[in-house]
Amino acid sequence: MFPDQRKLLIIDGNALIHRAFHAIPHLTNSAGIPTNAVYGFASMILNLLLKMHPQYIVMTYDLKGKTFRDDIYTEYKATRAAAPQELYDQIPQIKKLVQAFNIPEFAVEGFEADDVIATIVKKMNDPKSADYAEYKDVHSYVVTGDRDTFQLISPTVSVITPHKGFNEIIIYTPEKVKEEFGITPEQFCDYKTLRGDTSDNIPGVPGIGEKTATDLLQKFQTIDGIYANLDKISPAVAKKLTTGIASMEMSRQLVCLTSTVDIDFDLDKCTMHDFNVHEVMDMFQALEFRSLIKKLTDLNSKYDESRKADVNGTLPLVFD
Repeated sequence: MFPDQRKLLIIDGNALIHRAFHAIPHLTNSAGIPTNAVYGFASMILNLLLKMHPQYIVMTYDLKGKTFRDDIYTEYKATRAAAPQELYDQIPQIKKLVQAFNIPEFAVEGFEADDVIATIVKKMNDPKSADYAEYKDVHSYVVTGDRDTFQLISPTVSVITPHKGFNEIIIYTPEKVKEEFGITPEQFCDYKTLRGDTSDNIPGVPGIGEKTATDLLQKFQTIDGIYANLDKISPAVAKKLTTGIASMEMSRQLVCLTSTVDIDFDLDKCTMHDFNVHEVMDMFQALEFRSLIKKLTDLNSKYDESRKADVNGTLPLVFD
């Protein structure tokens, strides 16, 4: 991690909700109400706060309805099975928890959470931004279970993914991406464009898999570099690239994140400030999350002891 820098957590809410639901297959309270997604989500939030000590935090969501990608390709994500109603029934409690933690929320019609995240990252790291002088010492951590955001990784942007349920995390840096995939974050969009993505029903270039995509990018750096050197590629692979060029061009539009979403992002408004400890505690007790009450108590121990709870029961969060 980067202890000398301020930290911003940018959380992909939908990705964590789905990860939580599937990581904990079945959990109910004594009234028989399903609570597995809420429990997993709450556990991850507490673990992040305890381990990362962020100065800033935001939550992003997908909204119902089509996005610009559906206009590009009507079959985008068409093979995904609908989530069970049991998951959707728990989302109101998750949203209530996020609001109790006073975490700012961002979601924009026509775009995915990943595009909102890309926009925030650009605002944080664009030297042309009016606020760049204020943001440049802040390290952004994107919290998600989705590798699409790997294309955003840089020396000032890392991606956190849950590991072994929600008790551990993996932090992806440029070096970690290179080590695991053999390519750089800057090449990740081209990598997914070539190989496609079955989970999102993105075709890529038919016949080009992970190994071939990696080998091509290691040799020619970019998709444009690959197509400029077809004469240096084996005839069989070159033919696949040539016949699949239309699919490649469409896939690139689907895979690459846009960073031009219109959002009112202000870092100061994302400060990890007071949250209603009593409300969170009441939620945990009602949902019978006894182990999380212990974690909340541990988090509470990080507060500045010299400052007291106000009449509304909120406590100031002060991290070193």
